[in-house]
Amino acid sequence: MGLIGSELREDSGATSTLSLVLPSATSVLKAWSYKGGVRRNLVSTVAGNIVFSASQFLITVVLARMGNISMVGQYALGLACSVPIFAFTGLQMRAV
Repeated sequence: MGLIGSELREDSGATSTLSLVLPSATSVLKAWSYKGGVRRNLVSTVAGNIVFSASQFLITVVLARMGNISMVGQYALGLACSVPIFAFTGLQMRAV
């Protein structure tokens, strides 16, 4: 069900009420605790960036091998237009 859920409980009376069941503070802290530290985060971030860059390179290679030069140019133009937009929206400036 997750950390926060709701269930239908029967009261002592004839009516039933919908009450929110909240987890204890210790269970939330255990769920949020992360064992691994900065080094593990750094390694996973670098590995993710390497895989992402390699996949973009392989897409370009496949387009160059199976398509023509204009397809590669269209792909490069599409990336040049869309990547800055997605990078800017990924900064989550609304929270600032």
